[in-house]
Amino acid sequence: MIILVQHGKAKSEQEDPERGLKDEGFYETEKVAKFLVSVLKPEKIFCSEKKRAVETAQVLAKILGGEIEKLNYINPLDDPKKAIPLCDESEGKVFIIVGHLPHLSNLVRELTGSDCVHFKYSSACALEKIDGKWKILWFITPDIIVSK
Repeated sequence: MIILVQHGKAKSEQEDPERGLKDEGFYETEKVAKFLVSVLKPEKIFCSEKKRAVETAQVLAKILGGEIEKLNYINPLDDPKKAIPLCDESEGKVFIIVGHLPHLSNLVRELTGSDCVHFKYSSACALEKIDGKWKILWFITPDIIVSK
C-alpha cells in the first residue's frame, strides 16, 4: 500500500526562502497523522528534498513511525513514471510518499487512470494494487477530521 501525502502549508518565499512549513502546516499534518496512527504503521516515508516535504515527513514519522528517505525524483514537475517502481515495491508493505502538486496528481493518474483525487495540503490518499491494478482505497483531508 502507498499513501500519497501532499506536504503541509508552507511559508512564502519572502518569509522563508526554503519554504518551510507554516504553523498551520505542522498542525494539519499532525492532525492527519494522529487520525491515522491506530491504522497505519509505515515502513518507510519517502519525501522530496524540499524543506516543506521533509518537515511534513518528520511530523508523520514522529507520530506514525517509519524511516525517512529523501528522493530526488518526486519534485513538483518530475515525471511520475519514475516513481512507479517505488510504488510497485510497496506490495505487502506500507510506504508513504510526501510530495507536491502536480506530481502527486500525475502519479495517481498514471497508476489508476483517474483524475478524481484533488489533493489539499496535508491530505493523504491510500492506494493499493489489487488483482494487478492500482485502486484508490481512501482519501482524507485535515478539514474532515473532527478534533477531540
